[in-house]
Amino acid sequence: MSDLKAILHEALEEVWNKGNVDAIASFYHPEYYLHAYRGIDLRFKDLSEDLSSLKTACPDFHETVFDMIHEDDQVVARLMMSGTPLMDLAGLPPVGERFEVHTTDIYRFCEDKIIEQWG
Repeated sequence: MSDLKAILHEALEEVWNKGNVDAIASFYHPEYYLHAYRGIDLRFKDLSEDLSSLKTACPDFHETVFDMIHEDDQVVARLMMSGTPLMDLAGLPPVGERFEVHTTDIYRFCEDKIIEQWG
């Protein structure tokens, strides 16, 4: 069985921390679906645009992994998202201050790629 925690850690680093749009297909399944807060849902086809918008609005965006638990085809990760928005971000105006948001997300894998996420 693959080390899904290592795959997730590499996906977060390569895609979200480094902003590598070309790496999305390496880590995310074509049927990827994010179940997010406030009715914000995201599909695989939206990832490139979402990542580009995020890194434009918040160039120093970073996800820090604190803990991961792996069971069957799922990994639960306790994370901190941080950055300094320079433009509107998710409908919020920039205030020029660094933010930190602590989250716990659940990732489900299929064929060693992230296919579903709850966050």
